[in-house]
Amino acid sequence: MDGDFSSSQGIVHFLNNYFGFKLQRQDIDTPPKELLLNVTLAVCRDLGLNDNSIEQPAFMRGLSTDMDVALPTLPTFHTLTMMRAVFARLGVHDVGLTDLREPSPKRARRLVRLLLENWTKQRNIMEKYDNIQRELAKAREETDDIKMRQDCAKTRLNQLLLHPGCQEEPRALALQEVQATARRNEATERKKAAQKANYHDLKLDAAAAYAKGEELQCTLHEVKAAIQRTRAATESDPESLRAKEQEATVTAASWRQKASSAVADTEKSKQRVEDEKNARRTRALLLEKLRKVMQEMAGAQEEHAAQELKRADREVEEAEYHKGCKASERFKEESEEAKERMERERHALLAKLEAQNKCNIETMEQLRGTHHRDNNLQEKIEMQKQELQGELAGLQARINDNRELLRKSEEDTKNFTADMLADFKRYHDLFLSTCKKVRDAMRNDL
Repeated sequence: MDGDFSSSQGIVHFLNNYFGFKLQRQDIDTPPKELLLNVTLAVCRDLGLNDNSIEQPAFMRGLSTDMDVALPTLPTFHTLTMMRAVFARLGVHDVGLTDLREPSPKRARRLVRLLLENWTKQRNIMEKYDNIQRELAKAREETDDIKMRQDCAKTRLNQLLLHPGCQEEPRALALQEVQATARRNEATERKKAAQKANYHDLKLDAAAAYAKGEELQCTLHEVKAAIQRTRAATESDPESLRAKEQEATVTAASWRQKASSAVADTEKSKQRVEDEKNARRTRALLLEKLRKVMQEMAGAQEEHAAQELKRADREVEEAEYHKGCKASERFKEESEEAKERMERERHALLAKLEAQNKCNIETMEQLRGTHHRDNNLQEKIEMQKQELQGELAGLQARINDNRELLRKSEEDTKNFTADMLADFKRYHDLFLSTCKKVRDAMRNDL
């Protein structure tokens, strides 16, 4: 969510679209005194601040003697305290009564622009967090679906193992289904790793932006301290006025140069972050397309095996990437070759099974009354059963690993949510402490 705050028309368009204001261009060029307050209240409410925390406490309404109120429930002193607390978080520490009663157009536009830029940044962070939450929920659903498919495959395989006389082809189909489930597990694991990487990059971007803001704030305090020292020295020693003015001019020039370099660094950082975001977005689109291609390939293989080697009808739309198109064509050729090869193997296997059945009938007629062949067949079945159980145990271990990764991802998400809630709680506690001081001051006055 971005907006153009460099012009009055852009600010009017943004406020009317996102907050429901009905403003004109002249309302920004010559803003009324209630504009800054209304925008501040709208931003606070949109970010989740409770209305009871913004309005004046009920026990103070009967004690107020100030008839000049900004809103019916917000006396001037209460409003000023609230706005100072809000803009202090944005680096503006000189908000006063002039900003409420007779604000200058230039300063009002600057404060509104600063407030809207910070609101846009917070909303972008919240949207990224919501997207991560939705992706995690989707990953959990995919994991549950894979587990259900694996349970079905286990049930089917166990049913096949209960019949000693079953053919090898149903077992092969069951094993292929189990292998397809394992491939889905690997795809889900790669997707979770990509989501965790995006979440880590988001936290690094937020930390870098916060550090840059703190650095600029320290620079601003140093400039103000230098101005105060220069002013005090000038008032105490008028004879050194010219020297101090020259020194102040040099200092101001150096600070302007530092500020210009800081602004340039900030612009470069913003551009670099934007490039990284575009790269991550492009990488996510490529991963999504690759996942769809892999799913289509897996579906074609399963359908190919379930319909006894019938030709699979699969089309892959990959017009943007020529390499993907070549890979798709190569897969079709390999699929045709695999179909022909498996068709030949099936005919050979059927012929072999017919010959083996004929041989088995002759052998059973010759060795009727003995259990030697039955014992050998039972041992083979037990060995195959143990091998399949080992493979199922490996699949279960992979599922447990996926569950652990999902649990860690949920813990990271909870920690991020706790950090955001802690920031809002600190602001709320600061506001309540301010209200308490005001209440104590008014009680002392009474």
